[in-house]
Amino acid sequence: MRICAYLALLVGGLYLQPALADSMRCSNSLVQTGDTKSDVLDQCGEPVFTDSYCEPITIVGQANTTIIVPCEEVDLWTYHPGSGQFVQHLYFKRGKLQAIKNGRRL
Repeated sequence: MRICAYLALLVGGLYLQPALADSMRCSNSLVQTGDTKSDVLDQCGEPVFTDSYCEPITIVGQANTTIIVPCEEVDLWTYHPGSGQFVQHLYFKRGKLQAIKNGRRL
């Protein structure tokens, strides 16, 4: 009985996670993680919104070693494919597409 309850909670929790996608369709093209910014621009055009922010970097080292790296720049591009479709958020690090997340449906 406890196993069933645990599995139900586990499966239910999966639905609360943000939706991730490995690829996004733009017209007749497909962009995917690993593509460069220029590839995405060529295939999808200009995003409707862009933003940049600094993401903290965690470096695990030896006890007496100090490495100072304040953050890594992340570029966020947002595409709105059309009415009834999910907004797509594309995350770039070092010029390469790292993640595609589905936003809300408009």
